[in-house]
Amino acid sequence: MRRTATILLLLVVLVSFTTAEGIDESSRHWTIDHYDIKAVMGEDGVLSIEERIIANFRGYYHGILKTIPASNNVWGIKCSAPFAVETENNELVIRMGSADTLITGNIEYVLTYKMDPKVKYEFVFTVPGIWSVDVFDLSFSLTIPKDRFYGCAMEINDLLPSGKTFETYEEADGRLVLKGSASRIPAYGNIDLVLR
Repeated sequence: MRRTATILLLLVVLVSFTTAEGIDESSRHWTIDHYDIKAVMGEDGVLSIEERIIANFRGYYHGILKTIPASNNVWGIKCSAPFAVETENNELVIRMGSADTLITGNIEYVLTYKMDPKVKYEFVFTVPGIWSVDVFDLSFSLTIPKDRFYGCAMEINDLLPSGKTFETYEEADGRLVLKGSASRIPAYGNIDLVLR
């Protein structure tokens, strides 16, 4: 009887350890619950960008990756989490998180950087970028200098469902603001803000 109780106790401890460590890979996945992007273009064409990402991890992960085309000339990167930057296949890869730390649940990342897309006649700002996971709630704003572009449009990737809003308005100082939101963006879905 005592041996049976000991075996049952060990079995309970083993099951608890397995569940706590998230060893069951079949239920391990993550999504982006909220993504907010604010970008402001200066008179020199340089963008100051702030991204707030709330990732929901089901299982244990080290963090997330963001890629930006290397041709966009990005600098001044800061993040609320430990991060590393490297270049792979003509893309700048920002690794947010730590190889030494496992995380789970809702984690917020705040990423800021400057980008010079070397705009001449047309500028395409893609939100939220290319992610391999679903984005459930997206909000964005892009502020541009007065008279920098003649017109703007929002081009929507065919993967996006309905549930999008888009508006433009002029601030008191004459800058143009493009704001929008979308919900339930599937992996690899995006919105292109096109300025000409």
